[in-house]
Amino acid sequence: MSLEEENKAIARRHFEELWARGALAVADEIYAPTCIGHCGNQPDQTDYPASEKQLILRDRAFSREDPIITVEDQIAERDRVLTRWTCRATHTEEVMGLPPTGREVRLTGMHVHRIADGKIVEVWAIDDFFGLMQQLGVIPAGLLGSAPLSAGTPAGVPREDGETRRGLRPYSCRREEGDPLWFFGSRTWIRASGAQTGGAYALVEHLIPPSGESPFHVHHDEDEHYYVVEGEMTFYVGDQQIAAPAGTHVFGPREIPHGFRAQGTAPARLLLEATPAGFGRFVLALSEPARGSGFPPPGPPDLAVLMATAAEYHMEILGPLPS
Repeated sequence: MSLEEENKAIARRHFEELWARGALAVADEIYAPTCIGHCGNQPDQTDYPASEKQLILRDRAFSREDPIITVEDQIAERDRVLTRWTCRATHTEEVMGLPPTGREVRLTGMHVHRIADGKIVEVWAIDDFFGLMQQLGVIPAGLLGSAPLSAGTPAGVPREDGETRRGLRPYSCRREEGDPLWFFGSRTWIRASGAQTGGAYALVEHLIPPSGESPFHVHHDEDEHYYVVEGEMTFYVGDQQIAAPAGTHVFGPREIPHGFRAQGTAPARLLLEATPAGFGRFVLALSEPARGSGFPPPGPPDLAVLMATAAEYHMEILGPLPS
């Protein structure tokens, strides 16, 4: 067997054994500990093979059944193997705050594996995540000029017909409605949850005391939009510091560290939209019903609980805000 054919066989094990069957021990056999993974504009993946096992567990949590992984093409040249693949699965489990839809979906992508001495030492990966979100109904089917889901739609994916899409119904919430929560020193309301938006987004309102702040953190699954309704705030997004008086909108993309602080002597009121909706569950997991009409007693959070809960919802707590 030629070197190229041997490398193809190693790459296929990632798809046919590790991903399709969940045979996590295969990661120890095919990945070098020094491997580096690249995926779009996300931070490079390291700590192989443990990090790859975590990704496999995350991806397989989409369905209670094994996904069907098909290797469509493979091209090998010297130490590199390009694999074009298709994954088919049924959405039977909650993922990123999106309740199970029962939809059969099809995800396509490509990997390039660089292999040395029988081990994968570098990976470049890309997939049609946008198309997956369309099939799940999170992103409207007509966005960016894409064709509506009709002819050629994978089995089980209903057409997007507006009113009945995902079985959703019109919804509204006034400021005086909803039960307040105590969350990270703030008075907080879940204005719209994933259950009400089909997992598309969560809308959270914070009333933040003067000098109240979030930790510096990063989301791996959600983008966040902030709108300052009252008061004055400062946002830290990547290496930018943004002064935000009332009426300011700030965008915090996933994979970019960010946080915020209330300025001045008056409380600040902030609307936060997280897309998709998983962040709403993170808030509920770390909050408690508000007692009285004020803010929670001051004090640091339980760091062990905070870090563990953040990891569960694919977030990282990086520490205090930049000085």
